[in-house]
Amino acid sequence: MAPDILLVHKDEALLALFQKEVSKNTTVTSSASLKSHARNGHPLIIIDSEGDWDREIKALEKLRGEGQEFYAIIASTPLLKKTTRQIRETALSLHSKTPPHRDGFEKTNGHEPNLAELVEKKLADFVGKIKKCEVKNLYSLLIQEFEKPLITLALKETNGNQIQAALLLGMNRNTLRKKIKELKITVTKKK
Repeated sequence: MAPDILLVHKDEALLALFQKEVSKNTTVTSSASLKSHARNGHPLIIIDSEGDWDREIKALEKLRGEGQEFYAIIASTPLLKKTTRQIRETALSLHSKTPPHRDGFEKTNGHEPNLAELVEKKLADFVGKIKKCEVKNLYSLLIQEFEKPLITLALKETNGNQIQAALLLGMNRNTLRKKIKELKITVTKKK
């Protein structure tokens, strides 16, 4: 397995600090150059910016151009020394098999999850918990839970214009007004 962190540095004290503070559940590989280690699939590359690192920056750009996924931290030695705890936490979060997507959901089969997959994932947890409560009106309960944020978002998108929101939602404007009243949604018009 490839090391978790590649530390590109010229300061031996920095390496000693990283080996002591950061490498508890993480492997730290040290190098004076990114080039020799660039293709090893390091999820986190840290470059001590105290040196002349034009070559390392170009190597990072090449990795990015090749589509390799990694996080890079380029900072001065004092800043790297001050942020070892945060760097360790970052390395640990990157150590998991599949990093979560920006919205908290993992990519599945190499594609972004669609709305149905997102809803199903959230509903599975919810239905499992609510089943224990012996609820008998799950359908109407969930419809109400979806309606309010959906109508609220449509109103925000149309700057509070109820006619446009009704068109966006595909419902009659009188039905929308009734739902706004039932669900106690506050309508604010932006000027």
